[in-house]
Amino acid sequence: MRVTQQLMTHEMISLTAKNLERLTELQGQAASGKRLRLPQDDPAGAGRASSLRGTLNANETYLQNIAAGKEWLNATEAALTNVSDVMRRALTAAARGGSDTNGANERLVLGNQVDGLLSEALTQFNTRHREAYLFAGFRLNTIPFTTTGTPLTSFTYNGDANSRLMEIAPQQTVAINVSGSGSMASNVLQSLIDLRDHLQANQVNLVNADIATLQTAFGGVSDTLAEIGARQQRLTDMRSQIERVQLGLQEFLSRTEDANMPEVLMRLSEQEAVYQASLNSAAKLTRANLFDYLK
Repeated sequence: MRVTQQLMTHEMISLTAKNLERLTELQGQAASGKRLRLPQDDPAGAGRASSLRGTLNANETYLQNIAAGKEWLNATEAALTNVSDVMRRALTAAARGGSDTNGANERLVLGNQVDGLLSEALTQFNTRHREAYLFAGFRLNTIPFTTTGTPLTSFTYNGDANSRLMEIAPQQTVAINVSGSGSMASNVLQSLIDLRDHLQANQVNLVNADIATLQTAFGGVSDTLAEIGARQQRLTDMRSQIERVQLGLQEFLSRTEDANMPEVLMRLSEQEAVYQASLNSAAKLTRANLFDYLK
């Protein structure tokens, strides 16, 4: 095969272009810190990186759900803790009202105090969190309890017993509301109404009987608080687990797509020298061709 000046020039141009392409690639890696910038850089690695990002994004959604669930449960816990305090005070009033050392006037005063406790409990059961009612089930925009009479003589529950489930991991959910809270709250409210009426009417025997009813309602609140605590702990444990997984995935993703910067910088320096050498060779060849032409 005859090697002509034209062929040599063509080969030199092709070699210089390839050297520039490699130089540009290394400059891109050095600037971005990424080995994988385009799928064609490493198709298999790009596929792994895409899968890792999908898992990371899904886990971020779970973490957001967990945060929202904890926030809702914390608000529910705060409301029920206040109700629990109301029930303790009501039991104290019932014990005093059932004692023979107190008369009708004292019981009337105690009854008025219980009426205030009733209003406080009602306020807690009608609490909203982020404009949604805590104790209404799926009916987030419907006030759970409406009342009749002044003072309050009866009430109606307007919510439902559905559980609001929050997905916290693949095929794992946690109820963030109190399912069946209407019956628990109704027991509290009715026991307070009965105690108030019996104290104000000076019905000592009924006041003493109310103590057992109050204790049952109080137990329902305590059980619900314990259940909420267990759910909060589950969310906390799951959050810690997912955060550990996220760290591992992020490290794996970094190893998959990040550039080895010391190696890249070394190769970049070498490629710059190679490219400069190819430019110099091309320049010499071009001058030689021009000289031959002028002869």
